[in-house]
Amino acid sequence: MTETSELILPHPLGMNRPDSIPKENHTTTEEKDLGRENRELKYTIEKLENENKELREQIEILKKIAEDAKKKSITDTLTDFQNRRGLNEFKNSLTPEDYPLLIFSADLDNLREINNNPEVGHKAGDEYILSYVKFIKEAIPNAKNFRIGGDEFISILKKFNPDLIKKISETITHQLENFNNREQNRNWLKFTSGIDIAASDNLFYETIDNSDLKERKSKAVKNGQQAQIPSSS
Repeated sequence: MTETSELILPHPLGMNRPDSIPKENHTTTEEKDLGRENRELKYTIEKLENENKELREQIEILKKIAEDAKKKSITDTLTDFQNRRGLNEFKNSLTPEDYPLLIFSADLDNLREINNNPEVGHKAGDEYILSYVKFIKEAIPNAKNFRIGGDEFISILKKFNPDLIKKISETITHQLENFNNREQNRNWLKFTSGIDIAASDNLFYETIDNSDLKERKSKAVKNGQQAQIPSSS
C-alpha cells in the first residue's frame, strides 16, 4: 500500500495551525454589567466626597459662628475686655504653673456723676471708661484685663514675683499722673484700686473679694486730682 502524506501549506500570516488564529474578543453580559456597576460606584464615591466636602465646610462655618457667639458672650462691647463670665473661664483655664497671680482691681471714681451730667451724659462716661482702658494697657501691658461691672475692672498677671508688688504699685501711681498730664481729657482719670497676690487656685476669688483688699483700695494708688465734671453753664 502506498502511503500518502498531506501537504500543509504555510498560512498567509505565517501561522501553520488553524487553532492559532486569534479568537474574537466577545464581551459577555456579565462583564458589561460589572463595568456599569464600577462606573456607578465611582460616580457614587465622587458624589459622596463632594457632599462630605460641603458638609465639612458647613461644619467649619457653624464652628466659627459658635466661636463668635461665645466670644461675644464673654466680652464687654465697649472696652473689648472680657466680662465676669470671661473671668470665670479664665480662672478655669489656669494651671498650677500660672501662679502666683498679681490681681489689680480698680473702681473708677465719679463715673456716675459724669453719666448723670445732662450736658455730657453717657458719651462722656464712655470716654472716661475708655481712658482707663488706654491707661491700664500702657501701665500693665502684659496683663489680662476684665470689666466685671460698670466701673469695676480687674487686671491679672501670671507668674508674678510677689517681691515686685510695691514696685508695680508705685509705677502705676507715677504713670497715672503722667497719663493725665499727657492726655488732658476733660475728665481727669481717677480710681480707687487694690493690689494683691493669689498664691493658688483656691485663693483666686478670695483674693479678689477679701475685705483686706477692699480696705486697701484707697491706699494702693493715689491721685492728687478729682475728676473734673463740666459745668452746665
